[in-house]
Formats: sequence, C-alpha cells, structure tokens
Amino acid sequence: MNFLLTNKVRLIGADDDYKAAFHAAAAVADDMRSIFGTFPEVSLWNHLDANGSFDAILFGTADHSSLISALEEKQLLDLSSLRGKREVYQISIVKAPCPGIANALIIVGSDKRGTVYGLYHFSELCEVSPLRKWSGCEPQKRDSILLNFDTIILSKEPSVKYRGFFINDEWPAFGNWATTHFGGINAKCYEQVFELILRLKGNYL
Repeated sequence: MNFLLTNKVRLIGADDDYKAAFHAAAAVADDMRSIFGTFPEVSLWNHLDANGSFDAILFGTADHSSLISALEEKQLLDLSSLRGKREVYQISIVKAPCPGIANALIIVGSDKRGTVYGLYHFSELCEVSPLRKWSGCEPQKRDSILLNFDTIILSKEPSVKYRGFFINDEWPAFGNWATTHFGGINAKCYEQVFELILRLKGNYL
C-alpha cells in the first residue's frame, strides 16, 4: 500500500499514552519541517475534530494507548506478533481508520521505547539521518514523499539488552561543544544526547 506524505499530514496520539511518545513525535515533526518547510500538527486523538478529511500518522503503545486499542477493536490492527515483546515496533498503512482520516500510517510500539523507536524509524524512511542535529546533514527539501509498503514493517526484538555509548574524553571536545551550544554540560545538552541514543535504537548511556 502507498502513503503520500505532504506538509498537510498530522501526527496523532492519545493523551493516555507515554509522554516519551509525544516527545519523539515532536522531534519527528521537526524532521518533517526540515523536509517540507512547515511543522505538521501534533494532535490528541481524544480531541480530534472529525470534520473534513486528511491523512495522518497515528502513533501509540500497545495496551497503553486508547487510540491503538480502538483501532485494534475495529480489527484494523493485528498486534499478535508485537505483543509481549521488548522494544519492538510495527508500521502499517490503513485506509479510513476513523472519521475524518482518509489514510493513516500507523506506528505501534510493544512498549514505551518501541513506540519511540518506531517514530524515529519513520523519520529514517523519510531519509532523515539520525545524526541530523549533530552533523548538519539536512534532508532534501521536497513537496511530497511516497512511502510504499508491500508488507507490514515489524522490527526484531533486540538481541542485546543494553545498547548505548560512553562519552569518553569529555574535555575538550564534548565540553567545548556543550558550552558553545548549550552553555555547559547541562540538561539541554543531554536532551540532544538522549535523543541521539534513541534515534540509534539505543537505551543506555
């Protein structure tokens, strides 16, 4: 199935999902801004206006999102291969999943990090590098992106439980970088570090 991604698409999650999912969705919205020039709207499914018709990226965590539960109850999602696994995500395309939405790309995580990984994998499908904010490697400007899935994307459960990196030799490289961009090695600096780890499907610092 095909999904045409434009600057009109919205990102939609449920307000009972993890805050981490919305944090990642906001980062993905910035990735899309770097492609299309405008920020997509990040909306709550629970307060969605069903008037009109638009395409959307729906995201949520299995057994923790009322949006995902509603789609599963409608038999629009089969999460049997996802449920019970660690840090796994599933991406599929569904037509007319609910009133007001014409086409949806649905990202579901088996747990909190699975949802986050799925959102960041979507950015990679749009050719956004995980190192975008570190390397200055901005994606190509486009008016639209056509995503074509022959089958549902289902990630594998990680074979290594803890995956991450150790910041070695903090001065001068890391310390000077942090001071230049964030005023020091502080929370704003580590927000970028943590985001990079998650974009690389890691979970440990």
